[in-house]
Amino acid sequence: MTVLDRYIARQLLINFFILLVVLFALIVLFDLVLNLDEFLEVTRQPSNADEILSSPQPVPNGWLRLRRTAWLILDWHAPLSALAYVHLSGLLVLGAMGFTFCELTRRGELIAVMGSGVSLYRVAAPVLVIGCGLNLISLPIQELVIPPLATKLARNHQQIGLPSIHSFPIQFAPDRDGRLVSASRFDPQQEMLTNVHILEREESGLPRSIITADQALWDQDRTGWDLLGGYRQTPTHPSDLNHNIAVGEPPQVDFWASSLTPQTLIARQKKSYPQFLSIAELQRLAKNAGIPATQASSIIHKRLSIVVVNLLVLMMGLPFFLGREPVNLASRTIQAVALCLGAWLSCYVVLQLGANQLNPVTAAWLPVVIYLPLAAYLMQRIKT
Repeated sequence: MTVLDRYIARQLLINFFILLVVLFALIVLFDLVLNLDEFLEVTRQPSNADEILSSPQPVPNGWLRLRRTAWLILDWHAPLSALAYVHLSGLLVLGAMGFTFCELTRRGELIAVMGSGVSLYRVAAPVLVIGCGLNLISLPIQELVIPPLATKLARNHQQIGLPSIHSFPIQFAPDRDGRLVSASRFDPQQEMLTNVHILEREESGLPRSIITADQALWDQDRTGWDLLGGYRQTPTHPSDLNHNIAVGEPPQVDFWASSLTPQTLIARQKKSYPQFLSIAELQRLAKNAGIPATQASSIIHKRLSIVVVNLLVLMMGLPFFLGREPVNLASRTIQAVALCLGAWLSCYVVLQLGANQLNPVTAAWLPVVIYLPLAAYLMQRIKT
């Protein structure tokens, strides 16, 4: 890496992180302006946090509430910041590139570089490499950072301060083998079902037996539910589960193997939840009939294609800032913003609409097919 490469890369990274901090600050500020009442309402409610934050010395109530509000803001917005990076890193790199080359042009440094005989493609090389790297970071964030935070990201503002989404009832949820599960409450945080009823059926659909348990805890190692107070009842007549139960002590059931995982239950309750899972978790979820296989395939291919689209949009913006002729930077910046922002927004529109009309893989990679020749055409127009 030459001195010029290091200089351009340093300027690009500085501008990128400045834009990143500013963007995150704006997201937090905008959300607080709209939802400050929800944050303050949670601080008025009694919580174990009051005991944790309290010290042996008397603590003013206002100071305690301020600390608790600050913690709630961090707990709510930290997961959102990771998600914001995944979706907005392409625009941040594009903006950092624009600021970098505008600054080089304003100082006359770009003219000096061209005067030394360096090709403008050579000037663009570190920007493309760094831009590709910053966009690729979104993949490990999506695979490693966001999945553990999925239940937090699925919350709404009425659930601020909770470690995950609210508990909810389960009504006749089918598993892969056609058995139906009902429960008065499912706790996503503890992965626990309460007042469980499991209807086992014959291949014809007629009921065969019913398993009842006080509680069921998910066991990842055995891929099933540990039942507390569980027992199986078999009716003497398959069409009647309320009467004619076989006489005698019902057999106890301590474990129930099932494809109905906690992730499957949450995915059926929260439509946005699959978007936060890793590729391996999405594939397992589709295998367990938590979501359609086409939806899982669409999410996976969109996740990969957007990284390529971000790089193509960066290539489309570069020619507006690289050239040997004197240009009006303000005019060129407006043109670049109009083209690149329009292409970036159009990509998301195509991904949303195309998934309903086309094959999921075709819809995910359609923007790449459209933007690749356009980016190549604009790049070859650079006069070096």
